[in-house]
Amino acid sequence: MSIEETINLLKKQWCSIEDLMKLAQVSRTKAYNIKNDISENLEEQGFKLPLGLLPMIEVVKYLRIDLDYLERMSKL
Repeated sequence: MSIEETINLLKKQWCSIEDLMKLAQVSRTKAYNIKNDISENLEEQGFKLPLGLLPMIEVVKYLRIDLDYLERMSKL
């Protein structure tokens, strides 16, 4: 996946399983495991989530995506 494709995915407010599979480059099963980890953590904090979606900012934190690096590389 190119930097532009990654940035376009990260611009979304909500992350679907398909988006998560692309960002983490994992299978559907692993993406569901990641989704469950993030969902459980947020629900323990008292947040309610839309069915099947995760806040993109939480996905970025979980995957430790370096947004500054992506921004610099997209300008090259």
